[in-house]
Amino acid sequence: MARWGFELRLVPVTSDGQVNLERLEDELGRDVLMLSIMAVNNETGVVHDWQEIDRLAGRTIVHTDAAQALGKLPKRPNLITLSSHKMHGPQGIGALLLRRGQQGGLRSGTLPTALCVGFGICCEVTQTSLADDLARIADLSEHLIREVRDLWPGAKRVGESCVDGIVCMQLPGADARHLLNSDAHGCSFDR
Repeated sequence: MARWGFELRLVPVTSDGQVNLERLEDELGRDVLMLSIMAVNNETGVVHDWQEIDRLAGRTIVHTDAAQALGKLPKRPNLITLSSHKMHGPQGIGALLLRRGQQGGLRSGTLPTALCVGFGICCEVTQTSLADDLARIADLSEHLIREVRDLWPGAKRVGESCVDGIVCMQLPGADARHLLNSDAHGCSFDR
């Protein structure tokens, strides 16, 4: 956006990973064309307070990257981007959902048919199995959190409002070098 002459402003997050609503309100009080916020943070799983964001945004165009928000899409955004591979569909295709009547003749050009069909089937399968999948993922997340807390007393999940399936935890007293050098399959460690 900056290369097209738009000013880009970043709004910080609070210590629990939520968008700093006070700073957001300050920024939205200025001449703002569009607000773009991740629906769910892909590293922490934090879900933002969409009711308050909606109130603050007023008539501002709102975009959200909802790739991590399967089953938890906010209702407010004018523009929503999705990614097929985050729903176990094919890589290389996504979707931009526009509110009714906003397309204005926009079209992406020639589409890859096989990827479109794959994404469509993925959406159908997801729709039929979503409730069961979300319940299973919630159980797995709770189990992981319990196990980590048993291993590391004082371990704390980052964020108050988080999506299940993305678990980010603080491990007080853990040796960061040991964790970074460990071979924990499926885990990601950051300093």
